[in-house]
Amino acid sequence: MTKREKVLVVVVFLLFLASTGASVYFVVQFLNERVAKSELEQKVQTLKNSLELWKVKVEDKEKRLSEMKGRLEEYKAKIEKLLDEIKDLKEEKNELIQDLEDLKSEFADVDSALNEKSMQIARLKKELMRTRYRLFSVEQYMRQYLKTAKSKGPSGPVSAKEETVSLGKIVVGKEPASPTGDNLLARVLRVNKQYGFAVLSFPRGVSLSAGARAKITTEEGQSFVTVFDTVRRNMVTMDVPEEVNLGIGEQVRVVFME
Repeated sequence: MTKREKVLVVVVFLLFLASTGASVYFVVQFLNERVAKSELEQKVQTLKNSLELWKVKVEDKEKRLSEMKGRLEEYKAKIEKLLDEIKDLKEEKNELIQDLEDLKSEFADVDSALNEKSMQIARLKKELMRTRYRLFSVEQYMRQYLKTAKSKGPSGPVSAKEETVSLGKIVVGKEPASPTGDNLLARVLRVNKQYGFAVLSFPRGVSLSAGARAKITTEEGQSFVTVFDTVRRNMVTMDVPEEVNLGIGEQVRVVFME
């Protein structure tokens, strides 16, 4: 083989190696491109799937938001309706309050008159009970007195007419009592702390009448002015102040006043 042939063989071999290397390089580059493209397509598909999922979520949220907006509009309408009703109720309440004030002002005089009448009725009932109790006390002592006088016979004669004297014959006038300034002794027959009165017994022959004013002085030196409420023969009932202490059987000094 000549030198020229050898050179050609070497050149051809080198060209073969160069072409083979280039082919390998291009094949490797192609394969790398395919792999990169495949990876890119996978990423794109993943992103596409994520976007589809987000789209579904967004659509669901938009749907729920639309429903909530509808409910909010309903609630808003109900609240406005309730506010209107509250406003009407407030106006009605103010009108009722005004009507009530007008009625109170119209019937204030009636209420005042009714309260005054109720108080008067209560006072009259209390006074009636006090008077009945006092009359009953006097009647009891009169019956005991008449019974005792009757049992004494001639020394203390008492007519049948006197024995049957009723409460209707009690003196209730305002006639003057014994002359002003008379100083008499009377005995305490009964004391009633509940109604604040006492029953006194005077000597026979003393002129007594309901409404007479007298100054009473106790054995302890306490004194007060009172008015005789009821009179039965020689017994009377009278008011006694709470601070005055009277004992049953005690003798008090009585001075009649004008």
